[in-house]
Amino acid sequence: MLWFALCVAGAVLAQAPAAPHACELTFASTNWWPLYRGFSGEGTIRCHDGKSLRVHVIGQGRALSIDRWKIAHGTGRYSQLARMDDALGHFVRTRDGSRLVKDGRATVPEDARPHLALAGRGNGFEADDAIEDLRIERAEP
Repeated sequence: MLWFALCVAGAVLAQAPAAPHACELTFASTNWWPLYRGFSGEGTIRCHDGKSLRVHVIGQGRALSIDRWKIAHGTGRYSQLARMDDALGHFVRTRDGSRLVKDGRATVPEDARPHLALAGRGNGFEADDAIEDLRIERAEP
């Protein structure tokens, strides 16, 4: 009986979700595309477990313009990451406009998807308000 209880407890623990990763993004914009009101740049994702990853970022937003696109010290704080690879991908503005949420998982509720809260100042604008769409890709070595 005790053996059965230990097996059931082990199975339940094995299925428990892993603790979420605590990761942060730092980035800077380096190129501007006026036709698309977008920018590209480079950055780094650093997690509290010591892992890091160089990334390429591509962003768009209606508030961005020819004189309002440069971001020197952009930052972002992730939440709801099951693993570091969840920090990569396409993030879009939530319905309430408060943060970016990972796109592409229509069957998963918005609150359960990875989130990215941006901070930092650009040239006369706040990065968290101006960026509506952000793609984060692994940088080429």
